[in-house]
Amino acid sequence: MGLEPRSYKYETALRWTEEHKGVLSSSGFPDVGVACPPEWGGHRDFWTPEHLLVAAVEVCIMTTFLSIADKRRIKLVSYSSKATGDAQLANKQFRFSSISVFPRIILCRGDSVSEAQDAIEKAHKTCMVSNSLSTPVFVYPEIIIEGENGKGAKLAPAPQAE
Repeated sequence: MGLEPRSYKYETALRWTEEHKGVLSSSGFPDVGVACPPEWGGHRDFWTPEHLLVAAVEVCIMTTFLSIADKRRIKLVSYSSKATGDAQLANKQFRFSSISVFPRIILCRGDSVSEAQDAIEKAHKTCMVSNSLSTPVFVYPEIIIEGENGKGAKLAPAPQAE
């Protein structure tokens, strides 16, 4: 008995409003104002395609980690992260050369740092968004046990294999 192939469709709609601005929408979700970044003649205070791409990777890694942590019964106090997308001119085209995500995971006392490390590595390897990109994605987790006053394990980076 083989597994049935699964496929999903994610739909969005975009409407130009004025200048270099638009509104991004999807059924059942709040609209998002978007624009190109100021360095390309765009506007401040709007989500840009570049920010949305970096955010999509960051959100995917978090939600994948949370799903894995839930299945493994890892008890979290908090999860937060920052992400950076480095873009540069290469072969006469601007493109992202890398995206780095810096999760800060605080675990309940008595939970396993190594289990959380394994879960974030698995999330990194299985994140659908980053797996869909040719840009390398790196994850640099910091995992701390609650109440250790920041003396938790700062773990080595887990770069994505190419």
